[in-house]
Amino acid sequence: MEKLNHIWSKDHQYVYCNNSKVLKADIQTFRVLNAIFAKDTHHVFYIEGIAHGIDASTFIPLDVGKTEKTDSVYAKEFQRWRYRGYGKDKNHIYFHDMMSGKPRTVKGADSESFEVLDFDYSKDCNHVYYYGHRVKEANSSNFEIINAFFARDNKFVFYGANVIPKINPENFEVIGDYESKWSFWGKDEHYLVHQNELFAKLEPLESI
Repeated sequence: MEKLNHIWSKDHQYVYCNNSKVLKADIQTFRVLNAIFAKDTHHVFYIEGIAHGIDASTFIPLDVGKTEKTDSVYAKEFQRWRYRGYGKDKNHIYFHDMMSGKPRTVKGADSESFEVLDFDYSKDCNHVYYYGHRVKEANSSNFEIINAFFARDNKFVFYGANVIPKINPENFEVIGDYESKWSFWGKDEHYLVHQNELFAKLEPLESI
């Protein structure tokens, strides 16, 4: 048995997904694309089987298919990651989270300008997306990721896909004694922010 990644393996006769035979996989052309997608000449595959409706001949992954968890420093290798990511064929952009159903179309995405960003964000020439869903308030032309939880454009600061009200994006910065990449805390000139909650500014900030 040849192990291809944490999901798929094969022998001289069959392809296996988590040790179960994938009966419709062509062993001669089957190949793993990233941590969540594979394909052969006829089909694109994910952990639950064939991703129906996706064109195998033109499908390509757009990332490695996994993102690091915020508590990854404490986890074993497999547990360090959330297995999800983007791909595209000649017709659509797709997003798939291995723990929540089948691959789905990213509605309205422009294939030519679409790009995958860090921490589950993506964008095209018109929109910003988070987990494959459009962030309606975000401006793709000046969208900036700050860390694993915060992002901003010229008008708003975002916690994931949610606008944090009243925060000035120009002066917003991440604070805290936790590694800044994973910090839930931020501030502008008026407020402290924890996730998407506002607090009156407290002193001294060094204690946060």
